[in-house]
Amino acid sequence: MKWLAPECIKQKKFTHFSDIWSYGVLVWEVFAHGATPYAKLTAVEAAMSIGIGMRLQQPIGCPAGLYQLMKRMWHLDPEQRITIEEVQTILINKLIRSDISYDLSTSDSALSDTTPPTSPRFNAR
Repeated sequence: MKWLAPECIKQKKFTHFSDIWSYGVLVWEVFAHGATPYAKLTAVEAAMSIGIGMRLQQPIGCPAGLYQLMKRMWHLDPEQRITIEEVQTILINKLIRSDISYDLSTSDSALSDTTPPTSPRFNAR
């Protein structure tokens, strides 16, 4: 329930607007290293807090620009939320503009490798 947009909880209304809210929570989880959103709150407390403007805090190490993007996914008014097309454009432009490249090899050994992201295998140019 902590991944659901407010309109899903209150009105049982599920749309692409509510999907983008949930996607924002997923992105937050990735940067929070799998932490549970609103971990110290019950589902009811989280829903009430979201309704009055509370949002997940910026994870440590999460770039400020990405956190701002997440907050645009969590706008209380569904129609004011950023679209998935806008998210895609922003993320692609940021990656291209900063010319970050990663070794995304799909070999079995690469997928099972537990090398930390600070290793030379992840090359930021």
